[in-house]
Amino acid sequence: MSDKNRFLGKIRIFFKEKATLLKFVLSSLFCYAVDYGIYSFLVTFPIIFKGISGVSFSNIGARVVSSSLNFFLNRKFVFKNKEKAAAKAVEYFALAALILVGSTSALSFAVGHFTLNKYYAKLVIDIFFFIINWLAQRFIIFK
Repeated sequence: MSDKNRFLGKIRIFFKEKATLLKFVLSSLFCYAVDYGIYSFLVTFPIIFKGISGVSFSNIGARVVSSSLNFFLNRKFVFKNKEKAAAKAVEYFALAALILVGSTSALSFAVGHFTLNKYYAKLVIDIFFFIINWLAQRFIIFK
């Protein structure tokens, strides 16, 4: 293989990786808008179910909807994964469950102990978990 072909191959890999990251960001932003909209609606109109606080319930409810949408978009359009959906869904929703537990715990703690604004706290916490989510999906789930 000539040096020119090797160079062109590296450029193709670089741009393919950047395109994947851009599609992931766009997919995530769209799903986050859905997530944040549902969270804001539910937290504005508090609903309490047997010991679940409004913030926790709102975060969980929003994540159930947005993670389902995100799985579909990431599998089909971002990573173009051809493996069986059921196998990938198990891995994806295991990750989603871990992120949900982490973000809900951090959100409840931040709002409850530091009396942070529940809207801003969600934004900051979700940025942190976005990075973890990208790394896990890119290098483990949809590799």
